Amino acid sequence: MPISARAPTDAGFTLLELLVTLLLLAVLAATIMPRFGNQRPRTLEQRAEEVARELGRLRLEAISSGRVLTVPATELAARLPDGTTLVTGETEELVFFPNGTSSGAAWQLETENGAVDLTIDWLTGRVAVDAP
Repeated sequence: MPISARAPTDAGFTLLELLVTLLLLAVLAATIMPRFGNQRPRTLEQRAEEVARELGRLRLEAISSGRVLTVPATELAARLPDGTTLVTGETEELVFFPNGTSSGAAWQLETENGAVDLTIDWLTGRVAVDAP
């Protein structure tokens, strides 16, 4: 009876294969998880910072285009999430001029949990968020 030599079978995975698989899973998790992690409701300060960034973008647009840009408070308030109101006081619209200045304003974002002040400097056009 002839004896045949059998080649050893590869049973299982090598350490290198396991490490590569774990690395791929970690990269996949790192790219997907932040999308689900940002589902928390934004705080009032974060909303105010978003409004400030938008106003800053409009100021830069006025400077770069060389045109006067008018921002009605009603248009800005319409973009706010439910439960957040914009209190404008006497200034119902904000004007950004091509030289970087503005008409200036002191607005406030309010929710049932509190309020944050938005101040737009007339001389520099800088938008500041003043959280209590």
